Amino acid sequence: MHKDKVFTLRMDEALFDRISTLAALHKRSVAKEIEFAVRRYVEQTTSRDGSSYANKNEFLAWAASVDKHLNEITALLVDIKCGKRPPTYNQWREANGLPPVEMGDVLFVKGDE
Repeated sequence: MHKDKVFTLRMDEALFDRISTLAALHKRSVAKEIEFAVRRYVEQTTSRDGSSYANKNEFLAWAASVDKHLNEITALLVDIKCGKRPPTYNQWREANGLPPVEMGDVLFVKGDE
């Protein structure tokens, strides 16, 4: 039988608001969303034996990209929930510096050429 530990946590209000938004979207309590986020962080930043990963810079770059995508996804989900239309695929491609795709164009996945 596992035991739960109870503690008080202080955090930045903006971070709390982001977690609250995600918790509502995932239909979880804020406490469960924080527990989920902490568990994921620990699993992704440590190896199975509990030691930290050797290349911190590589991990930090990955974490920054995940945070960027989390912000984009959160904003998109909030917009959809508020009734705003999500961007079209070509609008998304344009925003990410990619050329638009015309009807009938074939997109190749790397390795499928």
